Amino acid sequence: MRAPRVQRPRISCRRPVHTRLDGDPCPTLTQQLLENCDSVKAKRLFLFLARRTRRPWFRALHPRRLDLGSGPRQVVRGGKLDKTHKITVPRELEK
Repeated sequence: MRAPRVQRPRISCRRPVHTRLDGDPCPTLTQQLLENCDSVKAKRLFLFLARRTRRPWFRALHPRRLDLGSGPRQVVRGGKLDKTHKITVPRELEK
C-alpha cells in the first residue's frame, strides 16, 4: 500500500531565480528549498559546499531554521569530519 502524498508548500521567490551573471540563486528560494528538503545529508552537504566556496548568499541563509538531524553523517568512507556541519567529506575538500 502506498503512503499518502505529502502536500508541499508552494515555493516562491520575489525575483527570478538567476538575476546575476554569476548565476547565484535567490537566498529566499534557497532557504525555502532547504527547509522543504527531507534529506539531512543533502542539506548538510549543501551548506558545507556553500560555505567552503564562499558563496555571497550563504550569509543570508538561516541554518537554525533547518532540520539538520543529530549526530554525524558520512558522505564518503575514510574522509574527514567537518565539525561545523557534522558531515564526513573527502580529505581533499577539507582545508
